[in-house]
Amino acid sequence: MEPDVQIPSTSSTPMETDDIVPPTSAIPFAVPHTPHNAKAQRQSMYRKRKAAERTPAEAADFAKAAAERQRRCKQRRLANSALDTGTLESATVSAPVVVERTVTAQTSAQRQRAYRQRRAAQIVSQISTPPTHTAVQPEQSTWNIKWSSSIKRFKTTFLDNEFGHACSVCDRLWFKNDLKIITAAQLQVISDWFVKENRQLREEDYTHICNTCRFSLNKHKLPTLAKVNGFSYPEIPPGLPPLDPISERLISPRLPFMQVRRLRHDFSYGIIGEVINVPVNVEDMVKCLPRHLDEDDVINVNIKRNLAHKTNYISGYMSKRTIKEWLDVLQNSSLYRLYDIKVDLSRLQTVVPPEEDLQDDSAHRIETIAAECTPESEILASRQHTLLWNEEDCLDIAPGHRAMPLNIIYDRHAEELSFPAIYYGQPRRFHMGVSVTPYMMATSELRRSDRRGATPQKVLYVAMKILRLRMVDGIYSTFRNVSTTENVTRRMLEDPEFLKEFVVQNLAFMKSVPNSVQYWASRKRDLFAMLRQLGKPTIFLTLSANEVRWLILLNLLLKLSNKYPGKVAEDLNTSERCNLVSDDPVTCCIYFHKLVGTLMNMLKAKQSYNPFGQYFVKDYFFRIEFQHRGSPPRTHFGVVE
Repeated sequence: MEPDVQIPSTSSTPMETDDIVPPTSAIPFAVPHTPHNAKAQRQSMYRKRKAAERTPAEAADFAKAAAERQRRCKQRRLANSALDTGTLESATVSAPVVVERTVTAQTSAQRQRAYRQRRAAQIVSQISTPPTHTAVQPEQSTWNIKWSSSIKRFKTTFLDNEFGHACSVCDRLWFKNDLKIITAAQLQVISDWFVKENRQLREEDYTHICNTCRFSLNKHKLPTLAKVNGFSYPEIPPGLPPLDPISERLISPRLPFMQVRRLRHDFSYGIIGEVINVPVNVEDMVKCLPRHLDEDDVINVNIKRNLAHKTNYISGYMSKRTIKEWLDVLQNSSLYRLYDIKVDLSRLQTVVPPEEDLQDDSAHRIETIAAECTPESEILASRQHTLLWNEEDCLDIAPGHRAMPLNIIYDRHAEELSFPAIYYGQPRRFHMGVSVTPYMMATSELRRSDRRGATPQKVLYVAMKILRLRMVDGIYSTFRNVSTTENVTRRMLEDPEFLKEFVVQNLAFMKSVPNSVQYWASRKRDLFAMLRQLGKPTIFLTLSANEVRWLILLNLLLKLSNKYPGKVAEDLNTSERCNLVSDDPVTCCIYFHKLVGTLMNMLKAKQSYNPFGQYFVKDYFFRIEFQHRGSPPRTHFGVVE
């Protein structure tokens, strides 16, 4: 038998705390003959005295509270009746004891006895009933109700919360629920700024804002990352052909040497080593191109760090027509004029041979093989034939062979000159009075609705730049704190413990570098502190990303990239899915981070949508890892409940 459980009142009079009466020692399942016994009369007189002592305000509050108790009581009765009709009807068929529900119970003691009778009959029936689908139906229905609320919550906060909505102020991409409708007071702050700058405001362009911009506007300040402050890309010149990686390196005045490699699992990109920023002369690279080359012809070019090296930094095909059209536009740009970059385009003029020299020789034609009348062996042999070229005839150039590398931190326009396909030779101009840092520029560019700056090469370039900035800031902070080493004696230097302690202190700036030894040492101390205070973790949870099979994410990437027009995620093959995922790593990371955050918020909540009911997460420690083979990110959680 289960312990006694208090049953809500079914009478029309609201029940107070004193109405709860402990169960009496009467005969089980018996109903008293005199409903108004002595104890009930004393309780009734007590309630009347308390009602007479109340003031009108207290009486109104009591009536409101009583109405609320009645409403909750009705809800519980409906839930109990639904449970009885759904489970007890089938369970009491083979039960040895049949108990009728007493609906005429008047006192709390009778209600408690009736409830205990129903629970006893339910337990006896479950014991006597064989373990069929009917016997486990109550537990399954309760479990399904609990999980249905969790699924509904997850669907509302994540599945239906579409990513790809841009903020009207900063033009960064957010989830739909992260954006709020702009208010009149917030719009007035933007309008005042436009009036101050003598500019015209279009109110229809400002509809939704993110939490960051809303926080700044509520303080009557224009957000720092606003588009009007200069956080936007230059306009794309019309009529330019797509720029391939080789052509981009041939027309850029800065050559960023990065070992960017495709990884094995899903062909993601990874970087090995540092970024070497080498200034090059565009004129010298153009002079290396052959003159007698038609615009539609292509040539294989190998760019090396040094001509003596056997390996290439980058290799591929380039077209002279693409180089010429891009240099026509870039020569008139601001940065190319600032650095006095001029190219003699006469070398790129097409030399057309006379028409009499063009002879149609049938020997140079490729014979068409008909599949209907040709044996399969010949078709297979023809498909296995490949066109080989002599590597010695490829164009090998080393534009930065004797150049002195520049630090990417102190080279002011290193990014603009290294990626002409993003900035088109225009510098990043910001509004006067706005203090801009490299972190702010990276944050804005990676999440803008214009995804031209979210390519893997640009993301890895910015990541290495931010990493170097963190190390420089940490070194500056370390060398400022020299008060403890001013009076160092010989005995202190001969002490190994002293040297070990100060080596650890001097390498403390590496804590800001993710995945370093000092970083994980500090995280390990945090983990051990959590274990000492909260105890050992209850569960260990691992979540892995599966971007190439998440159809919602693939449709989102198709919408943002416009790479495969007219296709949906179900129509893409494995190669196309991998290309979509690898070409926009920022969106994939944001999507996975939102998924992990949504799940942990549900597990930490004490609400009904928590899938574990009364058990919730008190604290947790997590680690995100990326394996060398290029597998999707994994998040490992140590959860304490």
